[in-house]
Amino acid sequence: MTELREQLQKSLGDAYTLERELGGGGMSRVFIAEDNSLGRKVVVKVLLPDLAATVNVERFRREIQLAAKLQHPHIVPVLSAGISEGLPYYTMPFIEGESLRARLSRSGELPVHDTARILRDVLSALSYAHQHGVVHRDIKPDNVLLTGNDAVVADFGVAKALSASTAPGSSLTSLGVALGTPAYMSPEQAAADPSTDHRADLYGVGAMAYEMLTGQQVFSARSPQAMLAAHATQKPEQIDARRPSVPRELSSLIMRSLEKHAADRPQSAAEMLTELEAAVTPSGATTPHIGAVAPRRAERSDKRGTFMAMAAAAILLLLASSTVYWRSHRTPDNSPAILADSTPSLAVLPFDNLGNKDDAYFADGMTDEISSKLGSVGGLTVIGRQSAKSYANTTKPPQQIGKELGATYLLTGTVRWDRSRNGRNLVKITPVLLRSSSGAEIWSEPYQAEATNVFDIQGKVAEHVADAMRVKLSQSDKKELVSRPTADPQAYDYFLRGKALATGTATRPSDYLRAVLFLQRAVDRDRNFALAHAYLGVAHLNAYWWQVDDSPHRLEMARSAIDTALALNPKLAAGYVARATYYYRAKLDYTKALETLLLAEKISRNDPDVLYLKGLIERRQNKWDEAIKDQERSAQLDPRNVRYAIDLCTSLTITRHYPEARGVCERVIPLAPDRLEGYTGLSNLILLSTGDVNKAVAILKQAKRQVDPDQWKRGVLSLGWPALTDPEFRRDMEEALSAKDDQNRMSFLVWSLTFSVYTKNKPAQLAFADSMIAEAPKAMRGNFLDALLHALLGEAYAVKGDRQRSLDEGKLSLQTTPLSADAIGSSNNLVAIAYNAVLAGSYDEAITYLEQLLAIPSYVSVPQLRVDPWFDPLRGNPRFERLLAR
Repeated sequence: MTELREQLQKSLGDAYTLERELGGGGMSRVFIAEDNSLGRKVVVKVLLPDLAATVNVERFRREIQLAAKLQHPHIVPVLSAGISEGLPYYTMPFIEGESLRARLSRSGELPVHDTARILRDVLSALSYAHQHGVVHRDIKPDNVLLTGNDAVVADFGVAKALSASTAPGSSLTSLGVALGTPAYMSPEQAAADPSTDHRADLYGVGAMAYEMLTGQQVFSARSPQAMLAAHATQKPEQIDARRPSVPRELSSLIMRSLEKHAADRPQSAAEMLTELEAAVTPSGATTPHIGAVAPRRAERSDKRGTFMAMAAAAILLLLASSTVYWRSHRTPDNSPAILADSTPSLAVLPFDNLGNKDDAYFADGMTDEISSKLGSVGGLTVIGRQSAKSYANTTKPPQQIGKELGATYLLTGTVRWDRSRNGRNLVKITPVLLRSSSGAEIWSEPYQAEATNVFDIQGKVAEHVADAMRVKLSQSDKKELVSRPTADPQAYDYFLRGKALATGTATRPSDYLRAVLFLQRAVDRDRNFALAHAYLGVAHLNAYWWQVDDSPHRLEMARSAIDTALALNPKLAAGYVARATYYYRAKLDYTKALETLLLAEKISRNDPDVLYLKGLIERRQNKWDEAIKDQERSAQLDPRNVRYAIDLCTSLTITRHYPEARGVCERVIPLAPDRLEGYTGLSNLILLSTGDVNKAVAILKQAKRQVDPDQWKRGVLSLGWPALTDPEFRRDMEEALSAKDDQNRMSFLVWSLTFSVYTKNKPAQLAFADSMIAEAPKAMRGNFLDALLHALLGEAYAVKGDRQRSLDEGKLSLQTTPLSADAIGSSNNLVAIAYNAVLAGSYDEAITYLEQLLAIPSYVSVPQLRVDPWFDPLRGNPRFERLLAR
């Protein structure tokens, strides 16, 4: 081995001086050398003699030179290549730092944000290399180097160079050298498939990410041969089974990159990078601390915007209300029956997915599409999809389900994909129609077809179900049942994935970017796919509304997609719902929004989503009676939809219909015993209607016992000021403020400032107020969303003792969005303005605002004012005492 070093130094000449050996792997020996002309350290890798004997060294050098053309900040470049006494070598810059392998050996699993940062750099490097025709083929922790906050990828093209230059008939594996590393090798590499392409690198990224997140290799504690066999035949254990704290979106992406078939993985590094960005978006904003809580760096996984996050922050903390914080749209179990109808009524229950867990979106999509087709049939009432979805995997008998939903018939079924045939994906669908009163089977017929015939199956099932229920179909009904939204099955698959995220399975705002990604793919494949254009518009709108991206460009993309949908199909109900949502959320043009919804109603009769959206818009117009009527009807049609029940509870609470509100609010908890919203809504109602702080806190105690611990941690700040009377809740809230990682900088400051006011921590108040005032200009958008920001900024100036500026910010809020323009949003802003006036010492103005709030629907009540400590400075004031005597 000393001879090899001497031989290599002789070949390098005076250009480099070898210093020390770093070691090597199965293919090479590695040395540190000094570049004498430039005075820098380099790495020299030389192939082992036995390996060099099996390769065409000239061909190897040519392949390495191709890789040397790659110039990217996250790729370690090849500086030079040569041959030393028949042994190929190449040089690279010496990277200060350590390999990812060393980091994993030292610390095991990595924090999620560190994993995301490393993956982002690796995928960026791969995307660039793949675009230039270079595949790595040996992605593993040893080839990822960590320097500062960056990750760089080394040895690009080496595996390809070895493969391309291997002498015919030789066997690298006989020398103990694999073109790839067993722990990270894709099934096609293990099988020496000649069609192996860039997607093998994505498998390697997935295997490496799996190890970073779990601390273990995908198939650990196996011999190399057994490991290769496992990669080819076995399904890895789910990441969330090993580490439940990993975000679902990230876990799903990594597991998909480990699919056996390359076609089932992300199809490019750029695509995988885009999905990674949508799943986790870290930042690093240092935040001040409250009291004795130590400061720490706050990381965020979503770009929460000012509007909804800060509404949940300040206004709802002030009011002990939590009905407007980020909500999941899933529907849990346990609901009383609400709907009874004389016409035949049908609930389409979720079809069971009998195959791969990742195919669940297709079973859900099949259920939704059949339900949608049947919903267009006259003379038939179809129970809302969210209510039906709550019976996924239920063990309840049909009689109980029918009674709870008010459905005379139930349609259920199973879906199984068979992807074992090369190039042919078969799906088997077995629907079953039951009479709910007896549980008797009325009709069933299994179907099996390729993906291209899925639409035919949907139409046949819908038609046979209608016939079995003796529902007479008109010619237009029959035409609708056999219609197909697209002729492209792959576009339809993308549509189902995107629609699921845009309307149902999203658990945080960044999911809407993933929805956009899938829906854009759908319309790229089929430009005439009207339904996909409509939902693409909805996904863009949701990204705008939840302020993942609140740019004008995002809004324009939403408008363009919706216009395209309706131009392609002027009778598309989903298109009119999307356009109404555009007027509602983007323009605050409630008149046009309602006019557009009327067109949707004519096309899609008794659609609970349409009625629900109408109710949301009507209450913004101060049409509370109409809003409540429509919300009640939507809840009848979709009786187990938690979102509908919560918003109906909100409307009744704001309008001070407290007895009716209590009936609805109390129904939410059995509907969703594991979700925080029901408890906080009922607690808030108790406080507003009775002022009973102890009872309000008792309901929150019940919540902590029932709600998932992770959800409790995420939502604890929405408990409101009554929770601060309990030491345990106060500790939970302090921990949340010190560790919360899913908010942007501004909303964190708002949470913290309001909390410090209630806890009378003056130093913290001043620190957070200063930070808010400095941060606010960056958050201003020049649109109606600024109204909330002005209202909340008034709190910071009040804390600073700038009474006039605090009042001025309140006036700016009401000028930006007056009560006449938005009855619910602006009344919430007015609540914050009233609280700020008390804090600023502007007592007459505060009482005037409170009198106004008590005269309109709002989250202010006399019982609440009597007990809220925020208003202690007003006690004894004659005007305030007269107000309390009402």
